[in-house]
Amino acid sequence: MMQNASYMGMRYATRRRRRDAKRDGVFDPDDASKVAVKHFGIWTLYEEIQRYDFQWQWPGVGTFVRTANAFKNTEYLARLVGELLADSPGRCVLYVFACLLSATLPAAGVWLSGQMLTVVQRAIDTRSVDERWLVYIVLGRWLCALTQQLANVLSQRSSVPIQKRLRMQFTRHILKAHLRIDVPTYNDTAITRQLESSFGRGNAEQAWGIISTIVRVVMSLVNFVTSLGVLSLLLWSHQESLPLAVVSIAGPLVSYWRGRYPRRNGGISDVYAATCSNPNYPRLVGLRNMATDAKYKQEVVAGALDTYIYDEFERAASEIGEDKIQDFWQAYEEAQSKERFLDFAKLSRSLFDQLPQIIFTLQVVRSPGSMPFTMASYSIIQTTVLSFTSQIFQLLHSSDNVANSLQTLKELYELGNIQNHVVDGSESYPENARETATQGVSVEFRNVSFIYPGSDTYALNNVSFKLERGSLCVIVGFNGSGKSTILKLITRLYDPTEGEILIDGRDIKTLKLADLRNIIATLFQDFAIYPLSIRDNIRMGDPRHAYDEDLVEAAAQQGGVMDFVDRLPGGLDTYIENPVPDVYSNLPEGTKQLFGKKVTFDAVRSHVKQSQDHPLSGGQSQKIAVSRTLMRAQGGKDRIGLLLFDEPSASLDPEAEYKLFDTLRTLRGNKSMIFSSHRFGNLTRHADLILYMKDSVIVESGTHEQLLAMEGGGYARMWNMQAQAFLP
Repeated sequence: MMQNASYMGMRYATRRRRRDAKRDGVFDPDDASKVAVKHFGIWTLYEEIQRYDFQWQWPGVGTFVRTANAFKNTEYLARLVGELLADSPGRCVLYVFACLLSATLPAAGVWLSGQMLTVVQRAIDTRSVDERWLVYIVLGRWLCALTQQLANVLSQRSSVPIQKRLRMQFTRHILKAHLRIDVPTYNDTAITRQLESSFGRGNAEQAWGIISTIVRVVMSLVNFVTSLGVLSLLLWSHQESLPLAVVSIAGPLVSYWRGRYPRRNGGISDVYAATCSNPNYPRLVGLRNMATDAKYKQEVVAGALDTYIYDEFERAASEIGEDKIQDFWQAYEEAQSKERFLDFAKLSRSLFDQLPQIIFTLQVVRSPGSMPFTMASYSIIQTTVLSFTSQIFQLLHSSDNVANSLQTLKELYELGNIQNHVVDGSESYPENARETATQGVSVEFRNVSFIYPGSDTYALNNVSFKLERGSLCVIVGFNGSGKSTILKLITRLYDPTEGEILIDGRDIKTLKLADLRNIIATLFQDFAIYPLSIRDNIRMGDPRHAYDEDLVEAAAQQGGVMDFVDRLPGGLDTYIENPVPDVYSNLPEGTKQLFGKKVTFDAVRSHVKQSQDHPLSGGQSQKIAVSRTLMRAQGGKDRIGLLLFDEPSASLDPEAEYKLFDTLRTLRGNKSMIFSSHRFGNLTRHADLILYMKDSVIVESGTHEQLLAMEGGGYARMWNMQAQAFLP
């Protein structure tokens, strides 16, 4: 079964520590010709060529645990199996056949052991042997061992594509579950834990773990029943061996209670680097992160990006090919597993493991009087009993995980049943999108109060105002006064605790959420830079016109992105934070020597420079966010009627701020606009309505001239304070 990335990293780190203790100082990183290049699907690995002595150690069985209520949630198992059969019926049947074949072969081995014992006893009693039957038994033992290995190979090979299908199936399921959840629900601690826990397990490895656990239990049960039947017949025919069978259980019991399971060593170099060679995979992971990371949630919801993200995820997955979508450690483990599938040394060892028993039987046949029957009984009975008891412990160990696996499966499926706090409306809106886009919308707050979940204080307290169609409203005030909250309530990221919000005279709660958000373009103060390229960040402003490159570049130009993007290595296609980082060995960056030799990453690092992160300043990041909003406004000019800007110039220099305000005034036309800021500028001079807020309430409202004329007014005082900074 595939391992998750964090576990795999620790696993290989442990292997390296074991190898380091044995190495004798032959490390030579200066020889670039010794850097090997390997390709694993969408990944390319560069590593120094090294040779190690591998020691394969097989794990034992687990400890005894509770199996009560193991099948309490079988309805979810039935659902999962049904989906698997619908998606890959042939592979599933092949996998089940191989597993059942593998489970029944041990019983055949026990039966053949019994036949050997019978041949030995007959040889002692009658001084004769059926040579043909003996040949059949010997060939049967070899055939069982060979078939067992082939069945294991068949089950492994058939399980790999099923694992990949499950991985994508549950990634889609979890992606949809995250995308449909609104902001207050997402911020609920219990929901957050459920989502994080399910996604951590459900990047689909756990889905396969559930199937493989159930299969192992069934295999162990089949093996137990068949082996029990054959072993019972064997012991019934040779009752004198019953005490020996009981004594033979003592050894496995000791191993069972000790519970020590050594792990295998691995084969990756101490100095290595890996990079993703498919440009669609970082985009796919970035889209997945947008759906699942809380810091992007409010913009995904407000921008109605759920359908676009999912469709683009599917597009990227199609470009890559679902069988190739995996992180580095998954790809590496798969490559390692393929190398182990046809391990002829291992196959030969399994065959020759039978030789001691066969040779012992032949010796007894050749000289039946030279060795008492009890010696033959000891050899065969002990082997069969050890095999049988190991199956008992395997059954107990596998059954341990059934209840937990089914509970996890239930949690994964129930993600789709989480109820949102913000209830969707039923009324379509607007009736005339072009009229809304050209004339704007009216916004009215009637005695609106709001308390953020988990807080005891009002973010808004009895706020009332009305903005007519096509008007410009500027909300000013100190930080924390409630400016941003007004914009979040308009986009229904949250619903007010008290009061009503009207859009074009209609209660906002009655309108369909998708319709409402489709006529709004929003830039939040706490904007996020998505884990995608700069181009994709801007595209997200308007998914409907995402591939209109002229529109994307125009928005980038208007938002100021083109002022700095040419200095980046990939231009608009640069990733600010690459969601698929390169994979390096765990040697500290400052390491200069290893075993007396110079250490350098130069031979491998040169291949992966293009995947590095490119951090931006706050102003540059804000320009990307502004460009994204302008993209939405420009692309949706025939439907957008309301523009919301929350502190859009907070990180901009004065020149960039002036250009932005000039662009916004031109862009607005007759659309309604609400602009929040704690900095005054030319925008307030043109405002139809200014709301001055303090301590979560509106203390003053009016035009710029009206508020300046108010004696002792807070707006006038703030205006004069800021104006003094520009006077000599």
